Amino acid sequence: MTRYIIRRLINLIPVLIGVSIIVFSTIHLAPGDPVFLMAGEGASEETIQLIRQQYGLDEPLYVQYFTWISDVLQGDFGISLRQRQPVASLILGRLPASIELALVSIIIGTIIAIPLGILGAVKHKSLFDGGSMLVALAGISIPNFWLGLLLLTFVALPLGFFPLFGRGAGLGEGIAHFFSTGSLGVFWEGVRYLILPSITLGTAGAALATRLTRSTLLEVLKQDYIVTARAKGLSERIIIYKHALKNAMLPVITVIGLRLGVTIGGAVVTEVVFAWPGVGRLIVDAISWRDFPVVQAGVLMLALLFVLLNLAVDISYGLINPKIQYE
Repeated sequence: MTRYIIRRLINLIPVLIGVSIIVFSTIHLAPGDPVFLMAGEGASEETIQLIRQQYGLDEPLYVQYFTWISDVLQGDFGISLRQRQPVASLILGRLPASIELALVSIIIGTIIAIPLGILGAVKHKSLFDGGSMLVALAGISIPNFWLGLLLLTFVALPLGFFPLFGRGAGLGEGIAHFFSTGSLGVFWEGVRYLILPSITLGTAGAALATRLTRSTLLEVLKQDYIVTARAKGLSERIIIYKHALKNAMLPVITVIGLRLGVTIGGAVVTEVVFAWPGVGRLIVDAISWRDFPVVQAGVLMLALLFVLLNLAVDISYGLINPKIQYE
């Protein structure tokens, strides 16, 4: 397994280089000049040129890329053109909020999706099966931004319990506060802010996992070894949870793992709708201000998280089914 992991990590290098080139080229070729935004209206030509020289924006594009990527390899992601702060500190300051939102949305979705998928397969062609698949189809079809607006309009506003925008204390901070003071107030405050964005972000993934769990389990239940187990008189519960589910869960885990990467990288819309202070919203704001270093570093960081999560999913196969060998 060690050789497999090392080989996969080496294969990440060209992927990340390709991502960096695409992102760098796209953001620099997009309309708009950050220098004019930084200099302000009425700035002289001399001031504009000084700003260009200060940030190296007067160099050819390929020179700017190699300068940036060489700095990145040394751990220097540059300075934000707008906020004049190190980009690394800006991203690291927002990253916990994005990871927390993605993890909670995946956890909630998984807790709901897998039991629904199992019950749908066990009660195949029943009213429950049809209803759960209809709900799953709706979950996949509804766009995130629309679901978020619906939850804000018809849940948050009438109930008054869920905050409309922003983020409370992080769950880790709330748990630490509980152990130090014995009070759950900070924790529950963070949960109140987190529930609606998590539902919005996790609905599509939960719907996909529900349908996949049902379909894969139905296929496994048709296998010969399951028929043999039934012929031996084993109970249906043992057949499903001890024999069938182990093999049926492999593609589901793949989807859940990939969805976690997609969720972290694709939470932009949800973060904007709920004003959630994560990396996605930081990137959107940076695009508006043509803050090149923030956009480049943010997308590169999300790409790195995605490929590492993909690797973690592949490694988890061996933990679920020891028969799987890595070559």
